[in-house]
Amino acid sequence: MPTAQRFVCDFSPYVTCDADVLIWSGELAIHVAQLRMRCVMTTFDPDTLQQDLRVLRKIVKEANGKLALDCAVAVPGVLREGDPITVS
Repeated sequence: MPTAQRFVCDFSPYVTCDADVLIWSGELAIHVAQLRMRCVMTTFDPDTLQQDLRVLRKIVKEANGKLALDCAVAVPGVLREGDPITVS
């Protein structure tokens, strides 16, 4: 069985407002509560507290500095790079 993983994904082309949307890919649905500019706290791993500044640089470069916040899996499933995405 696959394990949960942290990932960075640029949802900004799909989320034009700042709150309460579902991002769908296949059977997987992710509830995005907020979309906003990120800060340096994003660079700290929540499990180890090790800092990696590459995380923030990637968010700025690839997602215009915005990142979904307070997300939760609404419907479990598998997300793969290149999978089609819809919004509801």
